[in-house]
Amino acid sequence: MNYVQFGGTGARVSEIAYGTDNLGNPFGADEATSREILGRVLDAGINHLDTADSYAGGRSEEIIGSYLHDSGRRDEVFLTTKVTSVVGTGVNDVGSSRVHILNGIESSLRKLQTDHVDLYLLHSFDSSTPVL
Repeated sequence: MNYVQFGGTGARVSEIAYGTDNLGNPFGADEATSREILGRVLDAGINHLDTADSYAGGRSEEIIGSYLHDSGRRDEVFLTTKVTSVVGTGVNDVGSSRVHILNGIESSLRKLQTDHVDLYLLHSFDSSTPVL
């Protein structure tokens, strides 16, 4: 596996990231299969996992968190998650508002069973939230 430095962070990440929208997805992998996939991905040297709070209704983050906690492999992973998509029925459960971003990261950290993510991204542009 080839690794590159991630910007000015000093972190080295695999050139290939594993996108996890299929984990826990009704049309993708169940939890047992998802855990097996994660093990194989990390064993192959891919150390960048990409997920989002909305993937499989939050199940993707839960499965990743459970796997990393149980396997003790969190320190091997450069973990990316995203916010912006609809995650509930509340008025602030979508978009790039400050309240949604702060609620989103707290929820993601809880589901991922970690105290930090390595990269937090907006999943899409939100035209109703001012950039500045």
